[in-house]
Amino acid sequence: MKPITDSNFLSKDSLKMLKHFSKVTSITSPESNELSEACVSQLIAAGFIDRSSQTLNIDTMFSEYTYTITESGKGYINHLKSESRKLWIPYAITTLISVLSLMKSYGHGIDDIILWCMQRLTQ
Repeated sequence: MKPITDSNFLSKDSLKMLKHFSKVTSITSPESNELSEACVSQLIAAGFIDRSSQTLNIDTMFSEYTYTITESGKGYINHLKSESRKLWIPYAITTLISVLSLMKSYGHGIDDIILWCMQRLTQ
């Protein structure tokens, strides 16, 4: 598994495609014909997807490609999710504290809410 570095930075379209791969695990023709070649090339170069081909007609050398997400690709998606959580959890806590402080500054709110919650819990 490659380490996640700045060289593995993906374009928005490539990241969107990688997220799609993480949900479906593999894509075959004709669905693969709709994929952006630039995004596919970037994901293959980063080692996040693999391309395998099957020759369907030897006379015309027509090949069908199947694309599958690699463990590195799954790991990259999990890394992005954990980084996102690291950013949103402190933000949510800070916002909650700010709202509660604002309610307290108007003289009503937090004390009444706490008393009401405690009364409901004792019932």
